[in-house]
Amino acid sequence: MRESELDDLENAVNVGYMTLGTEITLKALDEDESETNIYGEGEELEYTEYNLIARVDIDPDEDELTDKGVQRDATAIFDIPLKQLREKELLDDNHMPIFDDNSVIEFKGREYDIVNINPETQAKDRYLLMSVEAKRE
Repeated sequence: MRESELDDLENAVNVGYMTLGTEITLKALDEDESETNIYGEGEELEYTEYNLIARVDIDPDEDELTDKGVQRDATAIFDIPLKQLREKELLDDNHMPIFDDNSVIEFKGREYDIVNINPETQAKDRYLLMSVEAKRE
C-alpha cells in the first residue's frame, strides 16, 4: 500500500467519524502552566481544550476494555481518528499522544478521567484510531 493510499484511507476514516461521530472536548493538562506541590499533586491545574469528534461507548462490556481499563474501572471508550489528533498537534514524533492519564474528556456535560490510551486499527505501518478508556469522575 502506497503512502498516498494510506492518506486516502486515513481521510476516509476521518470523514466517517465527522459524519457519524459525536463531539467531545479533550482537556489536556498543560504541565508548563500548572502548579503542583512537592508530591506532584495539582494545586492549580491548567488545561488546554481541544474539540474533537469521536465514537463514544458509554458503559462498555468488560470484554471491550483492555486489562488496564478493567483494573482502573473504565466506564467509557472514546475512539478518536489519529488525523484529528495530528491536525491539533496532539501527537509526538512517534505518532503517540502527547496527552496522558492526567487529562480529562468532557462529554455531554460530564467529565471522564483518562485511564488508558491505545492505538487501534492499523493499516501497514500507520494507526488510524486512538482508543481512550476513561472513568466518570
